[in-house]
Amino acid sequence: MTDTVNAIISKNSHQAFNFSGPIPWAYMGEIFPTRLKGAASSSAAFLNWILAFVVTIAFPSVAEVLDYSVVFAFFALLCALAILFVIFCMVETKNKTFAEIEQAYGTHMLAQNEEPYSMQ
Repeated sequence: MTDTVNAIISKNSHQAFNFSGPIPWAYMGEIFPTRLKGAASSSAAFLNWILAFVVTIAFPSVAEVLDYSVVFAFFALLCALAILFVIFCMVETKNKTFAEIEQAYGTHMLAQNEEPYSMQ
């Protein structure tokens, strides 16, 4: 295959591996508390780019050894696992305050006179 086709396939595979493009970038801004937002967002972005690099570099070699169908089946499995992760582990942030999001993740720090929040 040509280098262009390999680059396109690698990029598309990366998008599948990367949980749907821009969604993680938007979600990061909503879930990290202000005191950690800089370090947590930059760490997440760094990991994202490292994984993108690994996928881009490894894809042609792995596809040559295992065949394209096996590699794409692996990426399909990762997509399925990502869907399950989103369904069962991610918190809906629509119409919620940041304090409610923190409480849902269990990272809320109580003020001195604040009562614990019950999610019933």
